[in-house]
Amino acid sequence: MDRDSIEPLGLKTWFGSVARLSAKAGTGPASVGSALRHAYHLVQLAPYSLRSSVSAALSERAFEELLDAGIYDIAAQALVGSPAGLALVRQPDSKAIFAEVRFPDGSVPGCGHGKTIARAILQAWCRAALALDRSAASVPPRGESHLKVVPLNLYRARETAPLGV
Repeated sequence: MDRDSIEPLGLKTWFGSVARLSAKAGTGPASVGSALRHAYHLVQLAPYSLRSSVSAALSERAFEELLDAGIYDIAAQALVGSPAGLALVRQPDSKAIFAEVRFPDGSVPGCGHGKTIARAILQAWCRAALALDRSAASVPPRGESHLKVVPLNLYRARETAPLGV
């Protein structure tokens, strides 16, 4: 479905939905796949004033194919889309992945971490999206300092399948 044909959410509702997703994705029993799907739907429902910043790199069908195949790390990278910026890093002697997402209109990047690239990006995406709310009293704290860059092609074997887009 074309995003321009979808009626957007209001700013307050959209930011509230992102905040709930952020809280649920970090601690709840929801799978990373369903959390990524929810985030993609929020991209589609983004208010008009945020659409120049918040967009996904893949069509809904291609994104769903990645989720159905369990290729969450690539789906998370596609969630960030263009023109947003994404950095993935790993601290020495750590298995945790750190992600930073910066939307063009956001003054503060969103930082996240997790055991997988997908979880780190999802957390960073939520924080970056919340930082777009200029009416918010506070912005989530910036993540830990990043020391070692993680190559984007560092995936498990099953996550290197062709996208089929």
